[in-house]
Amino acid sequence: TSSANGVVVKADPVAGLPNTYEALGIALLEGADTLLTASATDEFGKTGTDPQTIVYDKEKPGIGIDLPIAGRAVKDLKVPVKGTASDKHGVKSVTVNGAPASLDPGSGASSVTYTVDAPIEGPDGEKTLKAVATDRAGNTEEAERTVRLDRDPAEVVSISPSETIVATPKPNIAVKADE
Repeated sequence: TSSANGVVVKADPVAGLPNTYEALGIALLEGADTLLTASATDEFGKTGTDPQTIVYDKEKPGIGIDLPIAGRAVKDLKVPVKGTASDKHGVKSVTVNGAPASLDPGSGASSVTYTVDAPIEGPDGEKTLKAVATDRAGNTEEAERTVRLDRDPAEVVSISPSETIVATPKPNIAVKADE
């Protein structure tokens, strides 16, 4: 037998799985913990129980992208991304553009810092970094950040004067660049 919050729930055998039972239709209240206690009695009359707390969680996790800064120019097809994700019941995973991130729980149980080298594709121009956090219940939330891919950035051609200078607070320095 099983009980949920003190109410007995009928458990039926699972076909093809010996000594396995399932209890369907257990009522869960959003935001409330449900104590499910399974018990079994053997042929000698000995009973064992196993309590398990179930949390009904429909709340989406939180997610943010800290780096790179929005609009920042990047030159590689893998962009280092850092951010935070949070959920009061725990963050299960974070991906950015489909790449799984490393999670560091730090000092908080409900918040993690994530890092990943996120892939971007296509020609130079604006690219979107899409971070997706998934909590332990499977709820998801997204955050986006736009960066600018520029694989052929400007080069400094010359700086004048070319030697070391000792200057006043406002020296005259010329920089020439090719785009």
